[in-house]
Amino acid sequence: MVWSAPLIHEKGVPLLDGDRPDTRLFCTGPRSMVRPHRATTSYLNALIVNLKRGVWLGTLASVMTIGWLASRRLMWRAAAAIALTATLVAPVRIRIIDSARDLFLPGNRYSIWSAAIDVVQRLPMGVGRRNGEILRDYPKVPSHHKHAHNSALQITLESGYLGLVTFLWRMGRFGALSWRLQRGLRAASGAPHALAVAISRASWGFHVAGLVEYTFGDNEVLEIFFVIMGLGLALERTTPHSG
Repeated sequence: MVWSAPLIHEKGVPLLDGDRPDTRLFCTGPRSMVRPHRATTSYLNALIVNLKRGVWLGTLASVMTIGWLASRRLMWRAAAAIALTATLVAPVRIRIIDSARDLFLPGNRYSIWSAAIDVVQRLPMGVGRRNGEILRDYPKVPSHHKHAHNSALQITLESGYLGLVTFLWRMGRFGALSWRLQRGLRAASGAPHALAVAISRASWGFHVAGLVEYTFGDNEVLEIFFVIMGLGLALERTTPHSG
């Protein structure tokens, strides 16, 4: 998930390239309890320090698509900032360089994905909720592991192909709804449009991160995602622009 605060000034002024009305995002109030720039700095520091490449991938997807939708100049500035961080911050650079090697290390993503696919092929109806420990039966999977490091694969492992179809249908419907909101509220600008963009892109980043992480496995993360979905449904019900 990515927070939209880096793009929004606390007093509602436009984005960096905000000369055009369609590139503006606004906060919902004249003052906020936490100054966005301070909160953003803390968030970015935490993002770098945790060294989780799946989180980086989801954040990159959200930030770059927000930049693409709001302002090409903003997108290139974000890309430059990301490139500088990846180049100058040694731990980040090392993690990125080692990504391909780590993928195929014994007990890492490739081993886990291969085991999960084998389980799905043998048990297409699924093994049941929270029964991912079955992966531990495979010699290359760590003994403490219990999920497939991929949201769609883990849901298929637990709930079978029927669960996967249901998951894709539900997420696809919400993705289409959030995209319609984002486009429908573009002319209105202001806070509703900012919220629609944040909902749509946060959902996108969440699922991109889910390509290499089981994003539905942590309750605190899942609760935030459900709040985002609830905001999207509430915004859809209260605005005529989404129809």
